[in-house]
Amino acid sequence: MRLTAYIAITVLGAAVVVHAVKSVYMPSEQSFADSTGEQDLVNAVSGTLENHSDTVQPDQVENAAPQVSVKDLSGSRATAHELSDDEVDVVTFRGNIQTEYGAISVGETVNLYSRKRNQGYSVTSDSTGSFSFEQILAAEDYRLSVAPKGMFERLTIDSVSILESTSGFTIFLKPLALSTLTGVVKNQDGVGIADYQFTLKSLNKAKWRLSIETDDLGEFRVENVPLGRLEFTKTYGQALLITGHDFQENQAEKLELIVDEGSFQVSGFIYDQYNNPVSGATVVLDWEHTSNAARSTAIRQVTTDPSGRFLIENIGRGAHSLLVTALEHQSFRTDLIVGVDSTDFTIVLPAI
Repeated sequence: MRLTAYIAITVLGAAVVVHAVKSVYMPSEQSFADSTGEQDLVNAVSGTLENHSDTVQPDQVENAAPQVSVKDLSGSRATAHELSDDEVDVVTFRGNIQTEYGAISVGETVNLYSRKRNQGYSVTSDSTGSFSFEQILAAEDYRLSVAPKGMFERLTIDSVSILESTSGFTIFLKPLALSTLTGVVKNQDGVGIADYQFTLKSLNKAKWRLSIETDDLGEFRVENVPLGRLEFTKTYGQALLITGHDFQENQAEKLELIVDEGSFQVSGFIYDQYNNPVSGATVVLDWEHTSNAARSTAIRQVTTDPSGRFLIENIGRGAHSLLVTALEHQSFRTDLIVGVDSTDFTIVLPAI
């Protein structure tokens, strides 16, 4: 006997709730033992809800097989699949996406990936919030993921078992937790940096970023910032990256960002072994600062002019690393402490 189940499932918070179970017995070579009961049906299609900082895409699952087959089923139905040697079933998996307040969520991309089948699928919810995976390979290890477009948390459900055609799988999107972020940008001397421009990025919400500029005291205030891990970047004048800050609700203390800014400069001339100026040589100045879990790095890069001269300005005090490279010449590297060591260089690059 074969047992066909139709199960309505609601995914909310960290729980998977079964609303109703209807089962029909049909002739089949396989059947469940009488002792398994309806609980086995629930286990067969239920998953465990987990929120991850990164959304798992069908072709980017960690440790997945190197070549993943991904089928985009949006707006169409797949009509054929290459089955494995054990001739697995082809099934249908349908559901809908809503917010916690019952509003439908249109145009959300839903992804399924099976490590066992090395197979991925992708569909988009329609104007009613419904999604439908038509004719997919049956598997018990599907990972379902959604990266919402609006201000909702990313969703990943591991070990979703889809062994028979199923409908009524309802996903509720949870709104992002937001709060007001206040902070200050300082150099290593503890001086606030006025009019400092940088970009704030949330690692808990894809594509959420905001441009910020500090006030006269180097301070800033931003409302409706997603809680969780934050990243700060700057690209003009230097490549700055600040990581390791975890923004919590009702955080009383100002977030302190340490950057490499000051009144110092590093300059010099680059020559070859025959005392000819090396034009177009690349000069890179690296800086790094670590405080508790936070880490700041900055990279400045310039090229030498026709006279072989270079100049890097607005550097803060402290340890830096200088690297010079040029085509067909040996490279030069040295460490220096800005504010203590000499920062005016005459460098000779022997030919390779």
